[in-house]
Amino acid sequence: MSDYKLLVPTSGPATPARPIAPRLAALSGTRAGFRQQWKQFDKFVDRLSMLFTERYSPRSTARVDGTFSTRQGPKLERWVKFQKDIDWALLGLGTCWGTAPWTVYDAIDLEQQGIPTVSVITDEFAGLARAVATAKGYPDLNILVVPHFFESMADEAVSDLADRHFAEVAGRIAQARP
Repeated sequence: MSDYKLLVPTSGPATPARPIAPRLAALSGTRAGFRQQWKQFDKFVDRLSMLFTERYSPRSTARVDGTFSTRQGPKLERWVKFQKDIDWALLGLGTCWGTAPWTVYDAIDLEQQGIPTVSVITDEFAGLARAVATAKGYPDLNILVVPHFFESMADEAVSDLADRHFAEVAGRIAQARP
């Protein structure tokens, strides 16, 4: 006869909700940051970066590739430098079981340092991203939801998507826009 162990699928106490970083008073002259990975997301970031530059004249723009997963050595060095070089960040693209949570983890890391963020997650993984954010104590994390098959969108469609979401991203980073 075999021994069986009954496991009860419950978790510990809920993580208390923590506030996200204060939004900036204005975007003009700030140091913009873009953390990107995934096919076609670079074109989305390129378009948003151009729009932010035209409208708000950022002091600088920093980019870092998808440094998700274990960060050591050069990956860690790039992430630490990125954090020091920005006042706000757009992070993405969360479009799978791995990249959606890592996008949220990176956003939480920055929010804890007082850096406002917007995380771009596809509609198929928005629920997962929100669940991770809530479980980590950040139910109010800013998540922008975009179509799931982002990587198969034509360049023009990606650019149009960035145009449509520009004002929303700006509004989630800054309280008052000039």
